[in-house]
Amino acid sequence: MISLKEHLVAPIRIDIGGAPEGSDALAIAEFLSESPTRDVLYIARDESRMLAMEDALRFFSPNEKFLRFPAWDCLPYDRVSPKKEVISRRLRTLIALSDSSTSMDRKVLLTTCNAAIQRVSGALMSDTAYFQLEVASSVKRNEFRDYLNRNGYVRTGTVMEPGEYAIRGGIVDLYPSDFDFPVRIDFFGDTIDSIRDFDPLTQRSTDKREVVELIPGSEVLLDEKSIARFRTQYRNLFGAITGNDPLYDSVSEGRRYPGMEHWLPLFQGDLRKIFDYLPNATIFFDHLLEQALEERIAHISDFYSARLEALTTSSSIDAPVYRPVPVDRLFLSKEQWQREVSSRAVGAFSIFDAPSSARPSVNLGARYGRDFSPERKRKDTDLFSEVRAHIKDHISLGRKVIVTCHSEGALDRLTRLLGEFDIEIAGRAGSWKEILSVSSACVSLIVLPVQEGFETTEYTVLSE
Repeated sequence: MISLKEHLVAPIRIDIGGAPEGSDALAIAEFLSESPTRDVLYIARDESRMLAMEDALRFFSPNEKFLRFPAWDCLPYDRVSPKKEVISRRLRTLIALSDSSTSMDRKVLLTTCNAAIQRVSGALMSDTAYFQLEVASSVKRNEFRDYLNRNGYVRTGTVMEPGEYAIRGGIVDLYPSDFDFPVRIDFFGDTIDSIRDFDPLTQRSTDKREVVELIPGSEVLLDEKSIARFRTQYRNLFGAITGNDPLYDSVSEGRRYPGMEHWLPLFQGDLRKIFDYLPNATIFFDHLLEQALEERIAHISDFYSARLEALTTSSSIDAPVYRPVPVDRLFLSKEQWQREVSSRAVGAFSIFDAPSSARPSVNLGARYGRDFSPERKRKDTDLFSEVRAHIKDHISLGRKVIVTCHSEGALDRLTRLLGEFDIEIAGRAGSWKEILSVSSACVSLIVLPVQEGFETTEYTVLSE
C-alpha cells in the first residue's frame, strides 16, 4: 500500500482514492507507524463511522492510544440536553487534549463532522472544574455540595443515573458522569471515612476506592461569573426580558434548565474549536465527509430559522419562549472550516479512484472485495464452495487472506465451516502484526466489525 507520509506535508490537501472501508484504517495505521510524533485528527461523516474507525485502528495499531470526541446526541437548538455519557466522554477527551503533562507521545483524535463544526468550551479546563475525594482527607461538605451544583450534578432522593447525587446525613451517594457505577462516600464530620462503589439497582455497596477524581457533569458551569455573563449577553442579544422566560429565570436563580447547553456561548467568553487543541495535526477526512458537512450546515440553518419564525408566529401550543443563539456564536461556517484546514496537511479518503484534477491525489489501489451476493441468491449454488475457490485463487496470487467477524461466536462458527471445506486456518489473530507473521497459505480470522471487505495487491479481506 502507498505510504502517505511523504505526501502529507502541510499545507496541502490531497485526495486519497481507492480506499474502501478498512483499507483507510490500514493506511492511517501505517501513517502512524511511520510518523510517531505527529498528531492526527480523523473526522468521520457520522458516529457509526467514527466508532468503526476506532475499532479498526485499535486492531491495526494496538499499542496506540486513541481519543474519541463525539457530538451532542441532540438536534441543533433543541430543548433537551445531551446525555451525560456523551458529555463525560467529551470532557475527558478535552482534558486529555489540554493536559501538557500527559504520557501520550502524540495525540490521535477521532471525531465526527457534527462535533468538529461546533464550538467547544475552554472554561472547563480551569482548576475549579475538578474535585478530588480521598479517603482520610478533609472536605468541607458545603463546598463539595456547591461544586456539584455548579458543575452540572443534580440532587435526587435516590441515585440511579450518571450526574446525580443524594445526601443523607453523613453519607453522600454520587454518580460521577464518567463512572460505570455510582460511589457512596461516608463522612465522619468533614473527614472521608470510606468510598465504595454501589449497585444503583440493589443499592448495595461493593468495591472500595481510595480516590475519586471528579470532572464536571455538564459543559455549562453555573458559578457567579458565568451567571452574570449569561444575563448580560442574553439581554444584549434579545433586549429587556419582560415576559415569561423560564431559561433566563432559572439561570438567574442558579438553577439548571433542560437544554441550556444550546446557549453555551452566553455563559463564556469566546469558545474554542476542536482544531485549536491539535494545531499541528495531520487531518484525515472520511469518505463523503464534505457532503455531510454541507448537510449539517444546512440543517443548522433550518433549525435556527425555524426558531426565529416561531418567535413571531402565534400558536395554540403553549410552549416556553425559545430565543436562539446566532449560528456563528455556536457553529463554524463553511468559510471558517476552510480556513481551519487550509494551513494543515489534509488527506481526504474516497472509495473511488482518485480523480485526475488539478488537486494533488494518490491512489491506494484498494477496492471492495467480493460479497458473493449472486451466489447467495441462487439455490443451486454451494456458497462455501464458491468461497473456497475464491480464497484458493487469492492465496495462489500470493495474497494474505483475512476473514473479519463481528463476534467471537461468529469467528468460531466460520472457523468450523471453513475447515470443513479444506481451507487451512491459522486461527484467531489478535493484531495485524500477528497476521503479517502468518504463512500466506493460511487464512487468518479476526474479530473486527467491517461491513464489507477489501482487496489490495497484498491482502484480501473478506467480511462475515
